[in-house]
Amino acid sequence: MNEQDIQRAVEVAIAPLLQHIETLGGKIAELEQKLGVGESTPEIVQQEEACKLLGISLRTLQRHRQHWLEGVHWWREGISDRPLYNLPLIRDGQRRGFDSVAHLNACEAWAKQQPSNKKKAV
Repeated sequence: MNEQDIQRAVEVAIAPLLQHIETLGGKIAELEQKLGVGESTPEIVQQEEACKLLGISLRTLQRHRQHWLEGVHWWREGISDRPLYNLPLIRDGQRRGFDSVAHLNACEAWAKQQPSNKKKAV
């Protein structure tokens, strides 16, 4: 068997594998599109978007808001005084428990990162 025969045998052997890889790549792309992979989720959102992204009703969001920290999990902004919601911290609270030490530490770390809480250069 010469070198050309070997190369042809390898090409024939791997052709089905390459086809399968291409098929899987297409399926992965479809799943990523369905899941919204690569699309960034906004961190601060209004009520309607918060309900949609958290999968809860407006009434449930309003009930939860009574137990969340104003200025951390949510706050009012602008002339309309419409509440805005901090999705990463709300999701963290859902995972760890809003009263857990780990979640309260995450809230503290988030607050320290806010421009209004950073030390100003003199």
